[in-house]
Amino acid sequence: MPSLPNHFGPSGLLALVFRRFVDIPVFLTVNIAIDLEVVVIALIRSPGYPPRYAHTLLVGSAIGIVWALLMAPLRPAFRPLMRALRLPCAGGLGRMVVSGVLGAWVHVLIDGLYRSGAGLFWPLPWKNPLCRFSRGDVDLLGWLSAGAAALFYAVHWNRSRTTPPG
Repeated sequence: MPSLPNHFGPSGLLALVFRRFVDIPVFLTVNIAIDLEVVVIALIRSPGYPPRYAHTLLVGSAIGIVWALLMAPLRPAFRPLMRALRLPCAGGLGRMVVSGVLGAWVHVLIDGLYRSGAGLFWPLPWKNPLCRFSRGDVDLLGWLSAGAAALFYAVHWNRSRTTPPG
């Protein structure tokens, strides 16, 4: 089962902090693209749990690039929403691709915090050096970062409302 709440808190906070450098819709929604693998595995009810290739830095990067390319034609549809949220929606395909890759990496690294079998560096057989936390710790990180993101956004919203354009 995908654990998107664990990902949207930290990803949302990072996207807001670095909003001038990343494409927020791509950075956030690539989390869904990465976890589609989990849904497919659940649907086919595989008797042996196959390796989770999407949850590696290499394949996650490829998914991030493809996701950015798929999102590029949808950019105009996101402009009104981003304008209403008072968040930037500028930049080209390059920014979208970088955002897709970085967003995928954040997802993979968050999962790596509590999954000892996460093959982060596949195809290399290296063990996951990040696995030092429990699922509960990562859940807490997700909720705390979601709260921090909400606070950060509230401050941003207030400043953008009171600051004259220019």
